[in-house]
Amino acid sequence: EGIKVVVFCATEDNADVVFVSLKKARFQVVRHSSSDEGDQNWNDFLTNPFIQTIVCGPSAEEGINLQGGKKTLIHFDLPVQPNRIEQRIGRVDRYGAGDSVQSFVMVDKGSALQNSWFNLLDQGLGVFHQSISSLQYLVEAEMLVLQKELVHAGVEALDFLRDRLSGPTGLVASE
Repeated sequence: EGIKVVVFCATEDNADVVFVSLKKARFQVVRHSSSDEGDQNWNDFLTNPFIQTIVCGPSAEEGINLQGGKKTLIHFDLPVQPNRIEQRIGRVDRYGAGDSVQSFVMVDKGSALQNSWFNLLDQGLGVFHQSISSLQYLVEAEMLVLQKELVHAGVEALDFLRDRLSGPTGLVASE
């Protein structure tokens, strides 16, 4: 049995565009939606060996279980709330149970903002490698500070926060 792919998008509109593009490229793909049809689609994804890909928007970040078997998670884009990324990963992977799930993130290499946000999530919070649910209060507090700092410092605010959070003496390790 091959690896199945779960593609998460930050908006339902982006998920629609990705779904249509994959369909046109002749992928065996289904689209999760919050309707009854969407429930059947994610069930088909889990049970039908010919359906290898499911495209999900924010409505799939809670309440569905895509766990089990070999899966890969693709983050087509990244929401601005780290806890939403935690929710995405939790739909596919229960840390420490079963096969680990690899996450891939699509980032525009030419975008300093996207790269800094990814580095903050990856290196600062470690969201792609471990659960951050125990860091909920730290994440909320630091995101409030970041909102204010972004206006004045831009991308440098993201890099500064990444450095404050990461490493053996960073806020994440201390927490």
